Amino acid sequence: MSAFRLADLSAMLSPRIGAFLCSASFEPRCLSVARHLPTDKLRSALVFHHEDVPLPGLDHVKTLLNILGPKGQPLAIRRNDPAYTADQLAKGLEDSHGDVLVDITSFTHEALLILMRVLKERLGQHQKAYVAYNPAKSYGDVASGETPWLSRGLKAIRSVLGYPGNVVPGRPLHLLVMAGYEPDRAARIIDAYQPRVLSLGNGAEDSSVDERMHELNKFFVGGLKASQPSFQEFTFSCLNPELACNALVDAISKQKRHNVVVAPMNTKLSTIGAALAALRDPTIQLCYSVPEYYNVSNYSLPSDRCFLEELAFERSVADKSGFG
Repeated sequence: MSAFRLADLSAMLSPRIGAFLCSASFEPRCLSVARHLPTDKLRSALVFHHEDVPLPGLDHVKTLLNILGPKGQPLAIRRNDPAYTADQLAKGLEDSHGDVLVDITSFTHEALLILMRVLKERLGQHQKAYVAYNPAKSYGDVASGETPWLSRGLKAIRSVLGYPGNVVPGRPLHLLVMAGYEPDRAARIIDAYQPRVLSLGNGAEDSSVDERMHELNKFFVGGLKASQPSFQEFTFSCLNPELACNALVDAISKQKRHNVVVAPMNTKLSTIGAALAALRDPTIQLCYSVPEYYNVSNYSLPSDRCFLEELAFERSVADKSGFG
């Protein structure tokens, strides 16, 4: 899976794309994909936005609706109400025709995971789903020279709706963290779960957006490792959902007869990999940590590149022997 120029996105899309879904955010990246769509060929376009969190993203809602024209419709979701979010995401897909394109760039990890579950259940037999992703050019305030940060604090840790797993009383816990750029959140998840076995996942160097991003990930994950008395390691693709899924399945299979919880905290594409693994094997539970606040003024800058991937929900898990 390789990136191409955002300017070439229109030419890369299937002519059967009928519905477009995106999420408005405080990040300017939420505008990148929409600006390069052939909006005249879309039948519908939905702009999801959080109505319960006072983030400076309303201007981006208006901008997206202007870009998408009369076919664009806003639809509210709630960061603090996953059930309402699931209902709204399902509502948005009720009357979709043709294939579906989702700009996953600025959905929260939790909303994206819920959307993957909804898509699997709501897509028609002849419909396909594609995801587009605009990787960040950089994170944080690069000009300041300080270590970038994305979020701080932690409100709650919860199982993602639609991915409860199969918790067997008396079995030890295997926690797998697909680490990214937020080591404090990851450390709090580990402390909350107190797993018998901890597996820390690193983004593979050959799948990183660029060398700087990989070095930043290594720096943060290195600090996380230093704080843990024992752990296992695995690597996963940051940019290929299927490869990320396979890496996760392989890491899980190495521990027999454990309850399994996965915390996907890296790119949105690798988060889809976690969703694929859990959708194919429902014994896997996915969790999400709710941050207190985001670095809304210097979260990220958009790049001029894009990834496009067709979702494949139904492939079998390579080895389920570690799940039983």
